[in-house]
Amino acid sequence: GQADAEAGKPLKSDAIFRIYSMTKPITTVAAMMLYEEGKYQLDDPVAMYLPEFKDVQVYGEDGALVKPKSPMTIRHLMSHTSGLTYGVFGASEVDKQYRAANLLSGDLTLAEFTKKLSALPLLFHPGEQWNYGFSTDVLGRIIEVVSGTTLDRYLDSEIFKPLRMTMTGFVATPAMRSRVVTVYGRAPDGKLQAQTPQLTPNYTTPGELLSGGGGLLSTPDDYLRF
Repeated sequence: GQADAEAGKPLKSDAIFRIYSMTKPITTVAAMMLYEEGKYQLDDPVAMYLPEFKDVQVYGEDGALVKPKSPMTIRHLMSHTSGLTYGVFGASEVDKQYRAANLLSGDLTLAEFTKKLSALPLLFHPGEQWNYGFSTDVLGRIIEVVSGTTLDRYLDSEIFKPLRMTMTGFVATPAMRSRVVTVYGRAPDGKLQAQTPQLTPNYTTPGELLSGGGGLLSTPDDYLRF
């Protein structure tokens, strides 16, 4: 195929993609490495490591906010049964509140992001349902707290460097930018339309949101090594 349709640029195995939610397996492997080291237990409450989740509430059927029947745990984060959502796929009142909070702006640090997220209600009581959401992003913040370093540094030292994944990271270095694959969406008339700018600020500015749920750039060669 092609890395850029307009330019006729051929797609190669070292082309750089925004891997979006394929970031999740990498973040979860990192978390499990820390688990193997005895740094935490899977059924530990999230609030043990992120105190901002201590007072999180559930949006009840009648719209009232209620206390969770049981605390959100790290196991819930890994299995997407935490009660967290994304705000972009659903039409619930909680999803509406997520959209209003503009959680996907990308201009927050991971610590700021989890604090903002914890102020919003859960979609359901932890462990009672499955829902695709920000669970792995919260898991990424727990990695930071447990490891004592930032998510990007932990992934780099414990996964990327050992596996020689030299073109994987949250920020596109100057050496990477010329190899980034163009992202296309559908225009109103159905035709493919290139995204502009090609790299949004969250892929070029160090220190912004390190999304463990969807923020990495990588190549097919690198991901195959993973």
